[in-house]
Amino acid sequence: MSVQCHSGEEYNKENYNEFGRQDESYYVVQAGHDAKTFIGFRDDADVDQFIREIKIADKEYKPVDYMKYISYEESKPGLQVMIPAGTVHSSGRNQVVLEIGSLTIGSYTYKLYDYLRPDLDGKPRPIHTYHGERTVARDRKTTWVRENIVQKPRTVRSGEGWAEVIVGESPLLYFTLRRLEFDRQIGDNTNGKFHVLTLVDGERIRIRSKEHPERYFDAEFMDMVVVPATIGEYVVENLGVEPIRVHKTMLKDGFENE
Repeated sequence: MSVQCHSGEEYNKENYNEFGRQDESYYVVQAGHDAKTFIGFRDDADVDQFIREIKIADKEYKPVDYMKYISYEESKPGLQVMIPAGTVHSSGRNQVVLEIGSLTIGSYTYKLYDYLRPDLDGKPRPIHTYHGERTVARDRKTTWVRENIVQKPRTVRSGEGWAEVIVGESPLLYFTLRRLEFDRQIGDNTNGKFHVLTLVDGERIRIRSKEHPERYFDAEFMDMVVVPATIGEYVVENLGVEPIRVHKTMLKDGFENE
């Protein structure tokens, strides 16, 4: 993926007279040799120099040593990276990531550097340094990233053979990222908010309403399922033999004010 960033709400209002912003997140499902997730600038990065170099690359097609500037996390299954608007980022090679975004309608992606790759016609791919320079968050560097948007999982509830952990939650995002871990089954409740579930580890699960068990959906690996807010209490059951991990996204309390 290209090194890129997205503009925030204020920038979209001022420049496009549009509402909305694009916050994203990556959850690493599978990772191969030397896989990396790029997020933020390095603590020692000269961001102004990086901007100068990508502008030259865009005009003169000279390669940029982006590793001098862009920070990264070693990708391992279970790594959650939050990407608030303005954060420079890229998903590296040799991995499969689950991408969750907030608003992809009325949002903008600014490619800062695309490794001089040509398009299908052999021409250089378009780069957006004008808007990128004006929207990228220069102060989001390695130390800040690891204190704010790459977090250690923390358990919010648990019982025998099951647990729910927060893998990513930030004041900069109005959704929360969770993981359901269990051997046989786990119960949950929408509490009036829809949930988005994705089976990220295991074979097969059944998601069924507790009040109306005839209402269910069977999901396989990497299936993404939206549980309607009206479902209320529901159960996720393991239909296979291996332990289960389900990625869960839902709106935070008070999201209406963000």
